Amino acid sequence: MFDQDQRTMDFQAGYQMAIHLNNEIRNRVRVRSQSIRLDLDDPYSVGSAFCSLMSSGSLAVLSSHTMNTLSTLQSYSSTFKMPLISLNMPIEGEDTPSYQMYMTPHYIRAFLDVIHEHYGWNKVYYMYNTRAGLENYQQLLNLIRGFELDIRLIMLRVEDADDALNLLQKMDARVKEDKQIIMDLPTQECKYFLIERGLQEFTIPQIFANGGMNVTGFKLVNFQNYDVRNFLKNWQKEDPKAWIGLDKEKFAHEVALAADAIHGVALALKRLQNSQPREFSRTLRDGKLFINGSLGIDCEAKTVAPWSYGDAVMNQLKAVKFRGLTGNVEFDAKGYRDNFSLGILEVTMQRGIAEVGNWSSSSNSPLTIHRNPILIRPRTTVKKKNDSYIVSSILASSILTKPYLTLKKGHEYLEGNDKYEGYCADLAKLIAEEINIKYKIVPVADKKYGGLNENGTWDGMVGELVRHESDLAIAPLTITSVRERVVEFSKPFMSLGISIMIKKNEKTSPGVFSFMYPLSYEIWMCVIFAYIGVSVVLFLVSRFSPYEWHIEDNTDGPTVTNNFTIFNSLWFSLGAFMQQGCDIEPRSMSGRIVGSVWWFFTLIVISSYTANLAAFLTVSRMQSPIESADDLAKQTEIKYGTLSGGSTEGFFKNSEIAVYEKMWAFMSADPSNSVSTNEEGVARVRRSRGRYAFLMESTTNDYINQRKPCDTMQQDATNSLKLPNVAGIFYILIAGLVLALAIAFLEFTYKSRAEAQRRKTSFSNALRSKAKLSLTGKPERQSTAYAYAPAAQLISLDGYAETNTHTEV
Repeated sequence: MFDQDQRTMDFQAGYQMAIHLNNEIRNRVRVRSQSIRLDLDDPYSVGSAFCSLMSSGSLAVLSSHTMNTLSTLQSYSSTFKMPLISLNMPIEGEDTPSYQMYMTPHYIRAFLDVIHEHYGWNKVYYMYNTRAGLENYQQLLNLIRGFELDIRLIMLRVEDADDALNLLQKMDARVKEDKQIIMDLPTQECKYFLIERGLQEFTIPQIFANGGMNVTGFKLVNFQNYDVRNFLKNWQKEDPKAWIGLDKEKFAHEVALAADAIHGVALALKRLQNSQPREFSRTLRDGKLFINGSLGIDCEAKTVAPWSYGDAVMNQLKAVKFRGLTGNVEFDAKGYRDNFSLGILEVTMQRGIAEVGNWSSSSNSPLTIHRNPILIRPRTTVKKKNDSYIVSSILASSILTKPYLTLKKGHEYLEGNDKYEGYCADLAKLIAEEINIKYKIVPVADKKYGGLNENGTWDGMVGELVRHESDLAIAPLTITSVRERVVEFSKPFMSLGISIMIKKNEKTSPGVFSFMYPLSYEIWMCVIFAYIGVSVVLFLVSRFSPYEWHIEDNTDGPTVTNNFTIFNSLWFSLGAFMQQGCDIEPRSMSGRIVGSVWWFFTLIVISSYTANLAAFLTVSRMQSPIESADDLAKQTEIKYGTLSGGSTEGFFKNSEIAVYEKMWAFMSADPSNSVSTNEEGVARVRRSRGRYAFLMESTTNDYINQRKPCDTMQQDATNSLKLPNVAGIFYILIAGLVLALAIAFLEFTYKSRAEAQRRKTSFSNALRSKAKLSLTGKPERQSTAYAYAPAAQLISLDGYAETNTHTEV
């Protein structure tokens, strides 16, 4: 139900559009509405309209009320158990029936706290012109008496806003002193007021059109809230022709209350549908109420038939809890708003509209006054032209940090934007020239980028934008989801991440054995053992393989020899390792396998050594115990921190990754770990002697690292190779040696069996003969028969002639 006054047309249009937006959201219960315009101050009209809505199948009634019609609405609602959602404030102290809900919080206690605790007034004029205002006066007076406060409350009755202005002028002319006046007048009739919540809806020149005056009021709708901004964005997109009376430039707080009421109804019906599906579908059909198969509730029936399902609907309505356009929406058993908060706005001629504090009903100390008022609409950013208010120039907020914005040398003698240089200064100048506007660069006062505080306020450049202290920000401002909820960003031009800045170690003179740095100590030891092991294996397989033995003719006669003695094996391995080679080569399969895997091993080792040596010769060797975030998290000796209020701090603070959570716990345990500016963080890194690391954006880190005195680094320089880096080639080497030994054993066994068959002796004797030859280098002669050869013939390894021309003795 809406008042027939023409001034409520925008409210009705906003209510209908709120229903439309609710029905556009997926998985929401679709809400259908029927609207009636009437005189809300006429009890008979209100009663008739209420009955009309019930008979048409409505399951809840949304309406405002006056003191003349409140009892009528309560009576009909309680009699027929029809939920009544009122947009007005409840009257405290009455036995409120259980079928009413009130969207406007009861703020009389908040009002008293502001008067007594914040301002300390002891004499207050209370100006009103309605019965509701008189009721508010009575409730305020009861609170003053209940708390036994020394406050004198003087009642002033006026007819309208003009009468109020005349009375104020007479009082100002008669009494030359500061006067504290409470103006409890309807929003539509008053240009400035305290108790009504719409102070933020007026412009500053309107408030001060009749002289200088300080005005305080409450703020129920936070226009910087993400949900409110999203609703307003949709509000601006709508076509006024589709919604009769819609004013896109005006958003009254009653619209926000109605939108929250619709959201609450949709949530309650969704819960009913899920918890009682059969009863829900039987009672509610096509969005209308049916009782015993009949549509709606008949007020003119002979017997009163209340809605049996009304209790369930009302209980679900009181149980809803959500974050709406008017903040936290929650109700107590009486249907009053619970756990709500109000912003306290203050307007002065010099400053404009600012939020000076907030009041929370859920706190033991409900009143909180901000140390620094949050500016919402500055007085100095507008000028009047042809009865309209336009922006005179662009106020660009920025932050002094290299290389984006710095002060020029001799800036003391310069003015305005000429004092600054850097990327942001050049960018602002080019943009201003392109679109032909005037601008002024102003460094942010608190030297912060912008973070969300625990009380819901913003600091830094983002805070200045939210409070309208600046028109835009030109700075290296990281785009985050939290910031995007309150400010708009331009298209990003650079992608970056978080890196670690730590001080470089002092350069040291190279040692005598610096040529060994490319490989770690463990690798050098492994190479030495590998060299000895390969030489021994090569010696063994050469001794046991018959293909490595041959006869040499010297002055003492033919002798059986093997080139791979232990010293020759060591020499062969050393020559291969030094990439030089030698004059002996293995003949057997097993020996060649040993040589092949050793050559492959030396190829990889020498190549790795050469590559790492080149890096050590060109880059000064710097060792740091920190190479990643994991290294920081695992230790406590090196402290680390971020820029206070920056996006990097926000990343660690809100991260759910275990490593980053651990790092944030370490940083937050000691507030001194954080710094207020990047310059402070860099300076701390430089004087910490490696005991402090600064977490910052990688781009800025890289820029600082490349500037003198070049004593910081983003990551470690080249490190020596560790064993895990080259473990694979050792595995290949070991496998090759084992294979060579196996083949040598097979060759030894095969030759021994063949010799046993040829000499017609046992296999064990043949093995013994071969083993003696392998170990001593001399063949074993048989006692019963042995062979000899003429001088012209070569002796085989078995002691027999190479041909069949021989004599047995």
